[in-house]
Amino acid sequence: MKAEQSAVAAIAVQDVVAFTEGLRNARSADDLTLPCFPQSALRLQSLLGETEIALEEVLKVLSFDPVLTGRVLQLANSVACNGGSKRIVDLSTAVTRIGFDLTRSAVIAAGLKRLVEAESLLEIRAPLKLIWERSAWMAATGHVIAQRFTAVPPDHAFLGGLLHGIGELSVLTRATQSPQVLQDATQWRAIVREWQPVLGRRVLASWEISPEIVDAIVSYQTLARTHEGPADLIDVMTASYLLVGLGRSAQPLDSVFDKIRIFKRMQLSLEQATAVMHEAEVEIEDLRRSLG
Repeated sequence: MKAEQSAVAAIAVQDVVAFTEGLRNARSADDLTLPCFPQSALRLQSLLGETEIALEEVLKVLSFDPVLTGRVLQLANSVACNGGSKRIVDLSTAVTRIGFDLTRSAVIAAGLKRLVEAESLLEIRAPLKLIWERSAWMAATGHVIAQRFTAVPPDHAFLGGLLHGIGELSVLTRATQSPQVLQDATQWRAIVREWQPVLGRRVLASWEISPEIVDAIVSYQTLARTHEGPADLIDVMTASYLLVGLGRSAQPLDSVFDKIRIFKRMQLSLEQATAVMHEAEVEIEDLRRSLG
């Protein structure tokens, strides 16, 4: 029995070594991206990241993918983007209404949703789904916080929240080749903690996401961070991460809320945070649902 346990332990160690070596190799890859991410979404999000974009070109590429088209229309008709106006059914009007940044977010969201639902990743679907759901909540909550309490562009907060788990997704999807690394939860968390910022930066660089958003995605969990001036994108993402992690309620933070620097920079009190999360519940839920 002991011999068998030792053999299993040895295999697990070998798996971890092989897995981390694979992560090191991925770090130096020229064009690192996610498996099962649809080519149409990759092409569109790259196009939408360019400085000079023609609406006609975007519409032409979008029209070939009904899923992406549907996601853009759904976001354009959300409470936050349409505000109860007449329902938008025309793709050109939808893209014009929400702008290229939110169109890009809608495209990326559709691609990530397909990744989560990919049959080849069925064995890790549960953790993939958790990351996806957290990303949707952070995108929606960040949009509301940025719009109501800061000068940060809400579209940037939306995209940052949507992509905040991209490094973790990159690490997790590679674990299908070394399933033993997922068995030890403590060890797995340590691997993710070390590698998600590394691979996250590489994926986001290959997608040509702006450096400001990339820096925010990598840094938003640094609660002790200080800086001069008003709240920035990192602050917004940190705030949305805290509020989403607490079930979209600020109450559990009541004993430390006033000591958290990001809320001070936003001049945001516990009562305001609780009230705004309650008032914006429909808007946040509608934005989140628009992502799929």
